[in-house]
Amino acid sequence: MFNKVIIYWTGIAVAWLSLLAACSQVWQQAETSPLAVVATPLPEKTAATHPLPQATATVTTGSPTSSPLPSETPLAGHEIALVVRVLDGDTIEVLLAGETLRLRYIGIDSPEDGQPFSSEATEANRQLVEGKKVLLEKDVSETDRYDRLLCYVYLLDGTFINAELVRAGYA
Repeated sequence: MFNKVIIYWTGIAVAWLSLLAACSQVWQQAETSPLAVVATPLPEKTAATHPLPQATATVTTGSPTSSPLPSETPLAGHEIALVVRVLDGDTIEVLLAGETLRLRYIGIDSPEDGQPFSSEATEANRQLVEGKKVLLEKDVSETDRYDRLLCYVYLLDGTFINAELVRAGYA
């Protein structure tokens, strides 16, 4: 009986230590994740930005509130597109490689047409991106069930659009 108790409590201790180690790794990864911006409190009236990853020594990330790209050369794993139309608070149309594609922001949801605050969310998105060049970062899935691109979207100055819409309360 005594051995069973020791084995039981040893198993509990090992499980807790494993859990703590896993949490530590998740928190370290979260500090470099694009979604970490969402969990970080932002000062009032500032844009949510995410330092863009460095592809070469010529790209600088700048301060947390500004990450200008010195040129329009896409970084590894990223593409530059032109926003040609804003459809709603979380969906846009982009011109990418000569093709117009629908794109849905990853990780956010805004009110749909006819729901309260839908027009405000759409207008906020329009003010942020319409007619601008944006940097697209894909994740695990490239498209959703409606065949829309799924991306994290940044302005060329480093503003993380997905997080900015959440920060401002539109998504």
